Amino acid sequence: MFKKRMFGQAFIDEVALFDSIADFNLTVPHERPLQQLLLEEGIEKTTAIVYKHVYQKHRSFIEKVNSYPTTPAPALTIKLVVIPGMFYKEYPEMGCDGMLIKNIAEKFNFVCDILDIDSRGSILKNKETIVRKLTDDPHENIWIVSFSKGSIETRIGLEEIYKSGLTRNNIKGWINVSGPIKGTALSDEKLNSALKYFLWRVFAEMTGIFGRMPDETAKSNALLKAPVNVPPQLEQIHLVGFPLASHLQPFTIGRYRKLSTYGPNDGIIMLSEALNLDGHVYPIWGVDHFLRSNHISEIIYKLLNYITNKN
Repeated sequence: MFKKRMFGQAFIDEVALFDSIADFNLTVPHERPLQQLLLEEGIEKTTAIVYKHVYQKHRSFIEKVNSYPTTPAPALTIKLVVIPGMFYKEYPEMGCDGMLIKNIAEKFNFVCDILDIDSRGSILKNKETIVRKLTDDPHENIWIVSFSKGSIETRIGLEEIYKSGLTRNNIKGWINVSGPIKGTALSDEKLNSALKYFLWRVFAEMTGIFGRMPDETAKSNALLKAPVNVPPQLEQIHLVGFPLASHLQPFTIGRYRKLSTYGPNDGIIMLSEALNLDGHVYPIWGVDHFLRSNHISEIIYKLLNYITNKN
């Protein structure tokens, strides 16, 4: 009898896993060595090696954030502009609607605006909403928080603002939560197969999703292949989940397995990208793209205290 897979795999001994890479040479893995590492060591060990490298590279930032308490330190001069992720209206339980961070931010006396973007719409169309908001908002101390697909929209919106000379110094930072800002290979797979692309368009028509979403989110998209070029005064903070198969939510199991042929991933993003992101990276071990962890509220409190102390 056919049974739907509930978990990616059974738990493994993660203590032994990290012990096995204790003496591993953490020279920055470029794409070819990473693929070789994947073939020689397997997905679990390769994921742990990339995580350890990212952690060590950003250790001072991570320890700085972790040094802050989980009690609010009220600040009256900070505004969060939240860019939700895909399906945030239809499936708020996914956590990309921004409500958790809004509720916590209000305890710090932050002003918090969640943008009303199209949850199933075009990235380029949603980008226009973001550009209007960020160029018209008079607040002098804005931090952007973007989720998943919303981070792509935020990236190209910030790039447009910067290139058009509309940049103001009031936008202080950007917290990118699980954002595939360089695209996702899942979309390239659809573009590279006429059948998969056709089936996607049928699915999109049935569900009201923008039909050309794969074109906009593919790693081959020229906008996303180019180096990230946002206003230089922005402090960038990237929250990235580092899962093994045993950590996966049901929604990400199939996507994770597809991407695992290329390397460690969170079910949407290739984790090797975290090696070269601008700004700071805060890696979270044991969670997939949706960052479903009992520590996530604690991390938000600490990050907001970090922001407060930047002023």
